[in-house]
Amino acid sequence: MTPEKSPVIATSAKTDHVKFYLAASVLVSGFLFFIDEGYFSFRWMLDLGSWIIFSVYVLALFMGQFLIHTCIPHRYSIKQKRVFALVLGIPAGLCVLALALSN
Repeated sequence: MTPEKSPVIATSAKTDHVKFYLAASVLVSGFLFFIDEGYFSFRWMLDLGSWIIFSVYVLALFMGQFLIHTCIPHRYSIKQKRVFALVLGIPAGLCVLALALSN
């Protein structure tokens, strides 16, 4: 069995994408909350309500990245797909979040 067709390696690669996009979402959301909610501090972490909104932001950014990643054809390499997903997915997630929260 070749490594490309191994179910264990395929599952591991899929998990790596999820971990990568989740980490990127947490970092971007953490930065946004640092400059916006905490006024350049991490005091926002003391409030439970801020954590709930933080998780909504992380979920929206993650879903944007994952959606872009799944829409990109397989002819692109993993690195290219990750770059596209970061560059296009984070703004897409923020736009969807802004539209959802504006109503």
